[in-house]
Amino acid sequence: MKKSFYVLPILGLLFFASCDKDESNEIAEEAVIESVDLEKDLYDFHKDVKITSDGGSEAIMRVYSNSEAAVASYTSEHFKLVETLKSETLSEGLIRQNIKDDSDVSLEKEEEMTDFDAKDNAGSGIAFKMVSVTKTNPNVNYSVSFYHPENIAKSWSYWTHYSGIGQTIATIDRHSALRRVYFGLKRKAYSTSGWAIHVSEWRFLGNGNSYSLTANTNYQFRFRVKSKRSSAYTVNFSN
Repeated sequence: MKKSFYVLPILGLLFFASCDKDESNEIAEEAVIESVDLEKDLYDFHKDVKITSDGGSEAIMRVYSNSEAAVASYTSEHFKLVETLKSETLSEGLIRQNIKDDSDVSLEKEEEMTDFDAKDNAGSGIAFKMVSVTKTNPNVNYSVSFYHPENIAKSWSYWTHYSGIGQTIATIDRHSALRRVYFGLKRKAYSTSGWAIHVSEWRFLGNGNSYSLTANTNYQFRFRVKSKRSSAYTVNFSN
């Protein structure tokens, strides 16, 4: 009988140790998920959309919003995964693949911005982040062209684009003469840093133009884009 009393405490300790181990593994797994996708905490809804390139690569674009209907409105038709050679600029790659409208832009004028437009702080209705990509060609960079659902209203639409962690190059290129684009860019140098402004909202991006920033020490980029109707532009985050 005495032996059984000694065995029971030992079994009990092993049981609790096993529970503690399982719980610690569960917490560690959740921490990993949260650390790579902190944007989930900023929005009520999100979904993943698989997108493909002409070269056969696949990526997952995550769509976030506080509106479930807004998230549901996006499908693979609203994105194009673009492969550009590392030896060419994003603009050159878009022209080569007939994605970018290379027409005469001499008649285009910047739309006059009112004080309200320039100063508004409306939150982005929808945000995007590429969370994974299956690379089939090591000699290319991967960008995403956005073709947002048509907005027939005259009000402005806002989109936010987050880079992955540690990416050091951020580029935006406008590729439609009929869709005016305004943007701003912020970045975090370190995970503990605040968002530093590099391009104040809202800078006009003329047709055929692009903007790029390289930051050797960087934690994350965040583009904000403002446009009317559907817009058409390409965003690249890379190293």
